[in-house]
Amino acid sequence: MYLPALVTGRLFDLGYFKIPCFAASCVLVMCTFLVAECTQYQHFFLIQGLGIGMCCGIIVGPALVVVSHWFYKKRGLALSLTAIGASCGGTMFPVVAQNLIPLIGFKWTFLKRRLPPVDVRGGFFNFKIFRNAAYSIFCISGIMAFLGLYTALTYMSVSAVAIGVSKKSSFYILAIANASSTFGRVSAAY
Repeated sequence: MYLPALVTGRLFDLGYFKIPCFAASCVLVMCTFLVAECTQYQHFFLIQGLGIGMCCGIIVGPALVVVSHWFYKKRGLALSLTAIGASCGGTMFPVVAQNLIPLIGFKWTFLKRRLPPVDVRGGFFNFKIFRNAAYSIFCISGIMAFLGLYTALTYMSVSAVAIGVSKKSSFYILAIANASSTFGRVSAAY
């Protein structure tokens, strides 16, 4: 999901955000509806893994940057409140999906920038930036942190079932974990 953000972040700096955001939004909606038509593992991998992952990667990075353009004094608070959206969605979606899938089935279940574009040095792909050791370590640590976070969240409900938690209750563990991250996201602003 974060690989496309490398490209769209650069596009955002150059002033090209509306077209990629619009295209990714359209493809994201299309992929969301196509998930209901998936019947095999490779369908889910292509639609949900690659399609939705790429579209979210295109949208998320620049969307966070837009928020930081509009706030200076309370930028940390504004970004933490923006990040709460992931906690809210991650809290509600498992609970809603767990209750709606048996009832109605699986199938039913633009941002404006404030600052002007910047004329960036180094061209579109500027790999020279990775010569800065601090920036490279920051990028690697961000990737490792998200791998650790999402790997744990992915297998949390499966591991709960393996140690004896009922299947019905295991979905609520993921919702509780996402809800509890709300406090960390807001407190990070202070």
